[in-house]
Amino acid sequence: MSQAKGMLIVWSLVLVILGMSWGLIYAVFIEHPRLNQMGAAITAAYVEGAKDSLETGKASLSSFAHLRHSYVREVDVHSHWTALGFIGLLIGIVFHQVHFSEETKLKLAWVYLLGSFLFPLGVILQTAHQGVLTQGLAALGAVITTIALALLAVGFLRKEKAA
Repeated sequence: MSQAKGMLIVWSLVLVILGMSWGLIYAVFIEHPRLNQMGAAITAAYVEGAKDSLETGKASLSSFAHLRHSYVREVDVHSHWTALGFIGLLIGIVFHQVHFSEETKLKLAWVYLLGSFLFPLGVILQTAHQGVLTQGLAALGAVITTIALALLAVGFLRKEKAA
């Protein structure tokens, strides 16, 4: 097994384990309280709206929107880290069919893994701080991952050089 293939498989497994671990921790400790908070916020918004307390209702609705934003991102992290890890594993299994030099394949594997780590990291950081920095980190990770996948596709499509 080549160094690039082994490295891609091992670190992709780390991404899968990271994603599954986050999913387990999230499901056990975070998800149900988050759903309870969301339910309470949306209920309060409707109750206050029915009482014609529009300002309080808007505040409750705003609270629900913030909680929903966090909820979606927290769930996305689990699915993205896990899925990107599995994609890396699948690519790793057939990595010998990528027709680039070993050095290029090693760099490409690192680039894919870097993007696959940064993208969900940027997403989860958005729950703590909604701003350009966290959105930029998530976008950068997504772009890096997309470029790496495009280059991998080129490597799969290239003809093998005659020895």
